[in-house]
Amino acid sequence: MKVKRISGSGSVQSFSAAVPAEQFESVMDGRLNEYARDAKIDGFRKGKVPMTIIRRRFGTEVETAIASDFLQSAVEQALAEHDLVPLDVVPERMPKRAPGAPLDLQFTVHGVATFKVAPFDGLEIDVPVVDVTDADVDAEVTEFSYMFGATEPAETDFGARSEDTVVAELFDRSDSANPKRIPVGGLATPKSFQRTWGEAADIEGIRAGEQREFQVSPLPGNCYDKPFKLGVLARAVHKREPASMEDLMKRLSAETEPDLRANVRTMLEHAMTSGSERLKVVRLIDKLVKANRLKLPEPYVDKVAAAYDAGQSSPIVPSEHQVSTDQLARSSIVAELLLSKIADDHDIQVSREEIVRFVVQNVDPNQRNAEDVIRQRLADTEVVKMVAVRIRREKALGLAMKDAQLNETQISNDEMRRMMATIPPITLEARMPGGAAGPAAAASGASS
Repeated sequence: MKVKRISGSGSVQSFSAAVPAEQFESVMDGRLNEYARDAKIDGFRKGKVPMTIIRRRFGTEVETAIASDFLQSAVEQALAEHDLVPLDVVPERMPKRAPGAPLDLQFTVHGVATFKVAPFDGLEIDVPVVDVTDADVDAEVTEFSYMFGATEPAETDFGARSEDTVVAELFDRSDSANPKRIPVGGLATPKSFQRTWGEAADIEGIRAGEQREFQVSPLPGNCYDKPFKLGVLARAVHKREPASMEDLMKRLSAETEPDLRANVRTMLEHAMTSGSERLKVVRLIDKLVKANRLKLPEPYVDKVAAAYDAGQSSPIVPSEHQVSTDQLARSSIVAELLLSKIADDHDIQVSREEIVRFVVQNVDPNQRNAEDVIRQRLADTEVVKMVAVRIRREKALGLAMKDAQLNETQISNDEMRRMMATIPPITLEARMPGGAAGPAAAASGASS
């Protein structure tokens, strides 16, 4: 079978191939003979079913499977001959053939040329570090007291105080003719709102039904990295009163006030450490993406961006800054390619034990059927493949992190919380269009 490039170059190329009728029929006859040996059909002994019946019963199924196999072979040949790393393969049409005719194949490959990963030792990453102070603990105890305190709907003319809760809708008012709703969830106090959007975003005193507009200049790490107009519409205000110290100690499993403060300090330190690790990974992948500029096929970027917009897929890693869906898709695709390439270059393998450990750690041990869930996931080939892909990526990240230069920067608790406010949990399980485990080359390297 000869594969011929018929159009395109670079990241989008179309190919054709033809399988001679004699070759196809030969494979077809061999496959049908295998079926004939094992077929069980009423009225016939095993292995004695006439070929005409075998062909009538199984012919369409076998022909489709063979055509798919030839298509896969043609794709692999095209990739090898043109040094392409595939992201997506799009058949122009399902391969079909008339009886006695050759099989004509046409497909388009969205991919990138083979590449080398830039050295890790040239990457410098700023890692924010927080020392939790007594003042931080005081402020957190106060916030907990309001969090666990009594709440009631406020009257229409009641203005929200610092610790009260506001239900609001947010809008990007940069384009007054077409304001965009900013997708945020949950409730916010005026204090936490200001922490997220910067000092200019003051909603203290806002009433239900009231609208406000701010020209905000968020701090680095917020989800917008340049000034813009932020519109706020308060849907409701809930009054909060602080809980008593006795109630607070009970809720936070403390017998004395010093125990309470110690528990709060531990929670804060854990949250700040987790935030630092999340930001470190985000910044490392961001640096890797910027250091390795890969030319991507625009149709595939559009496809991934559409999946993000529809909520059918999530990026491989979040960004510290709000960017367009197109930019997010582009960075996510490059990140996935880079981590897979690092894993391939360093021959990173995943053992069965690592897969089992990952599955066990990610199942709630308090579930009544936890053992059944673990067994079921380990028996599911697709789940095992996806877990192997994730573990390989995390190992690749570890290699890059080990060689990169990490610069610790001391910041305040409040700054760290501002940075963390808009970064969702990190995921390395992006589901790209074209395959559950991402680009075609990304799922290799698992051993059982």
